[in-house]
Amino acid sequence: MSDFSINFVQFTVKEENKKSDKSPDVTGNIEVPAEEVNALIAYLQNAERVLDWQDKEVVKIRLAGWNREIKKGPNQGDPFLSGKLSAPYVPQDKPAAESKPAADNNAFDF
Repeated sequence: MSDFSINFVQFTVKEENKKSDKSPDVTGNIEVPAEEVNALIAYLQNAERVLDWQDKEVVKIRLAGWNREIKKGPNQGDPFLSGKLSAPYVPQDKPAAESKPAADNNAFDF
């Protein structure tokens, strides 16, 4: 499976910048580096299809985000969400834990 790593940012829209009650609360961009395009396409074409909560076939993409603050400029101190999109995490098989024999509750030492 192809690995890819794509960044995104989301900024909170200030109330005074909203045009109507239907304006979004956050906006942002997903940035796909040119060198990641082929890996993303390969992933989408070859990834396992699963059913979502509506029983529609989907390809899952992992989303991880971190709360940040703008460090410079007129919006300094304002919060935003920074993150990455990637193939879902699949844990490697771990060796099975050693099991100890169960105690024999019917054994009596006299």
